[in-house]
Amino acid sequence: MKRIVFLLLVFFISKSSVKASITKTFEDGETTYIVTDYYEEGSRGFILEKKGIDPFITSLVVQGETYIVNGVTELNNTVYVYGSAHIKGADTFYDAVIITFDVEGNFITKAVYDFDELEEVTELFNLDNVVIALVNEHVDDEGVFEFNGHHFLLLNQQLEIIKQRSLTIEVKSFELNSDKILLDYEYDGFYEIALTNQLEILLYDDLLDIPSNSVYSGSVEIDFINQATLNEDVVMNGVSIDYPGNYTLLYNENMYTFIVEPIVYGIENNGVYTESVSISVSNGNVLLNEDVFVDGTVISEPGNYEVVIQGINGYTKTLVFTITGDIDGLINHHVYYEPFEFYFNGEGYLNDQHQESPITISEDGNYTFKVIGERDYLETYQFELKQEQETSFIDFVQRFDIVVLVVTIIIGVVIIKKK
Repeated sequence: MKRIVFLLLVFFISKSSVKASITKTFEDGETTYIVTDYYEEGSRGFILEKKGIDPFITSLVVQGETYIVNGVTELNNTVYVYGSAHIKGADTFYDAVIITFDVEGNFITKAVYDFDELEEVTELFNLDNVVIALVNEHVDDEGVFEFNGHHFLLLNQQLEIIKQRSLTIEVKSFELNSDKILLDYEYDGFYEIALTNQLEILLYDDLLDIPSNSVYSGSVEIDFINQATLNEDVVMNGVSIDYPGNYTLLYNENMYTFIVEPIVYGIENNGVYTESVSISVSNGNVLLNEDVFVDGTVISEPGNYEVVIQGINGYTKTLVFTITGDIDGLINHHVYYEPFEFYFNGEGYLNDQHQESPITISEDGNYTFKVIGERDYLETYQFELKQEQETSFIDFVQRFDIVVLVVTIIIGVVIIKKK
C-alpha cells in the first residue's frame, strides 16, 4: 500500500495485521462498501472495502484519532468517507470529518470541520456534480446532546469550503431531487425550505420570478417547492419546460402566464436564400408546407416555404422563406450578341421546354426562361440572342460607295450656298 504523510503520520496497513471490531455496510447504487473499525497498539482507524465494479481494499490510521463513519459514497470518480473524528488534544469531543480516496483506493485528502461544538457529517449530496456536505451540530448539556444547528457546506475537490449556509431549526427529513435539497421540519411531507446547488434558499411561500406574459426562448426552469398546477397538471418541486406552448402556472394561489417559444436554426422569417438550407427546431410539432417535417432535413429546391410549429394550448409559430433558382450568367431583358451559357438550380424551362443546368444559347432568337418551384414559385427571364453577321467584300464596297455619294452631295450643297 502507499504511504501518505500530511501533517500527521498516516499509515496504510493490510487487513490481516489489525484487530477488527465494528463493521458497517453502506450501499451506494450497485456498489457495496464495508467499513471495519480497527485498533493496534493505541492507534485506531478503519478498513474500507469496495465490492462490485473495480473493487479494492484499503485502510487508514492516524495516531491520536478515532473515526465514526456515517456513510461512504462515490461522487465524480472520488470515494468519500464521512462522519466524525475524535482527535486527541482537540477542544471538543468530536468534529466533522471527510476523507477521500481515488477509485483505486489511494488516499487523496482529509478535512476536519469544527464549529466549536460537537459536529458530524451526516449526508453528502451531489447536485449537478456539486458536492454539498450536511454537518449536524450538537451541544453537550451535562451529558445530554442537544441539537444546535445544521451547516450545509459547498465543497471543492480539496474539501475546502466555498460557501456555507447554516440553519438553526432542526430539519426532520431531507429529500434530494435533481437540482435541490428539500427540507421538511415536521415529517409531514410538506417542505418549508429548499437549497439549490449554490446554497440559495427557496421558501414555500416565495413569489415566483415570472413577470406577466413572459416569453422564454427554447426552455425555462421554474424553481419552487411542494405542489403547483401547470395547465391543469399537477407538478411537484419545480418544473423544466422545453416544449413550445402557452402556459399557465398556479402556485400558492398566484397565477402566472408565460410562453415558451421554440428555437429555429437554419432560417429566418422572410429570409431569401440562394442555396440549400438545413432547418432544425428545438421542439414542437413541425410542418413544412403542411407536411410533417423531419428535423435536420436539407431543403434545396426553389420555392416558397412555410414552417409551422405547433405547441401546447393552441400555440403556433409560423416562418416563411424562399429559396431562389440562383440563376447565374443570365440578365433579364438583355440582348446578347454572342453565344453564352448560364446556370440555375431547380426545375427550368426554356421556351416551355424542360432543361437541365447549364444551358447554352447559340441560336439567334427571343427567349423566355422560367424556374418553377414549390407553392407557385416562379422566376421569369426574357432575353434575345442577336449575333453580328459577317460582312462580304461586295457589301463593304457598296457601303463605301454610298458613303462617298452622301459626302459628295453634302459638299455640292455647301458650294451652291456659297455662290
